[in-house]
Amino acid sequence: MPAFPRSELEEMVERWLQVNREAEAKGDWTDMIAMYTPDATYGWNYGPNEDFMTVGRDEIRDVALGLEMGGLDGWEYPYQKVLIDDQQGEVLGFWKRVPMAARTRSPGSVGAGSATPATSSGAGSATSSTSATRRPSSSRCSATTHCRTA
Repeated sequence: MPAFPRSELEEMVERWLQVNREAEAKGDWTDMIAMYTPDATYGWNYGPNEDFMTVGRDEIRDVALGLEMGGLDGWEYPYQKVLIDDQQGEVLGFWKRVPMAARTRSPGSVGAGSATPATSSGAGSATSSTSATRRPSSSRCSATTHCRTA
């Protein structure tokens, strides 16, 4: 028996993607905070020895979606694939990070064809991912933990 109805997870994914598109167009990712649970965590890896983690809505909004996203105006984060596991109530999304400069370079210019920036280790990254584990429908959403459906 599924942990959550697939249709409920699909609807949540569509809302998540719409909020992402609106934030991208606006250039302000802090509006996404309504999708996170009060106890959500949001983090990522900078390389083999350094991680970044925020805890709770205020820190996620102010640091992860605010400070860390500052200066990335014009960047796009198109989702490449979203996988839904209704048996476990989990969603995994893969997206690309596309800086404006990569979209505006002319063919043959230095860096042409590179759609993603180098990581702190110097290696390029083709895709990133976010996963979300569903909570009951009274919950909200976290890119790394829990998503709401209502």
